Order: sequence, then structure tokens, then C-alpha cells
Amino acid sequence: MESGAGTAVAREAEAHSAGESHIPSTTPTPVRDEAAWARVAELPCEVAVLLPAPGLRVRDLLGLAPGFLVRTTAPVSADVPLQVNGQVIAWCEFEVVRERLGVRLTELA
Repeated sequence: MESGAGTAVAREAEAHSAGESHIPSTTPTPVRDEAAWARVAELPCEVAVLLPAPGLRVRDLLGLAPGFLVRTTAPVSADVPLQVNGQVIAWCEFEVVRERLGVRLTELA
């Protein structure tokens, strides 16, 4: 079961792994005004790392428990999309740092 957002992310991931550009043609100019950034620097944002799991069903979600394995279609070496407030801003790879799992940015979108 794929949602519309999941399908869009899957298409972006396929384009990224195929070497196609995933940057929109109407890329906005970055804001360089530090005063403008100071006004929004403390606003909270939602960050998500997206893994495609196309075979996951509601019954699987209901059965989630410690030790449950979620299979994904992402190869170990594949970069995964990093979203902030629903927008892909970068691509990253998973990395273990001491006893924590983190993500290392590999490319900005």
C-alpha cells in the first residue's frame, strides 16, 4: 500500500539513484539576510528520514513490537531522503555514532 506522498518520495529516490536531477526547476534563491534568519531560527520543525516500505500493511503496523523487522526496498548503500516539514531538503546515509544511529548528509536537494 503506497500513499501519494510515499509514491512521490519513491519517484524522487529512483531519480536520485539513477543520477537524474531531483532539484525543482524553480529553485528559490537562498536567503542571505542574517537578520531575516534570526527571526525564524528558533521555530520548531519536523524532520523525517524516509525509508520506502511498499509491502507494509495496516495489520503489520498493528503488530509492531520491539524486535519487529520492517523490510525496505532501499539498498544498504542507498542515500535516503531527509525531509523538513514535508519537503525533501537533502539526501543522507545512516551511520552509527558510538551507540546511536544518525544520518550523515551526502547531498543537499
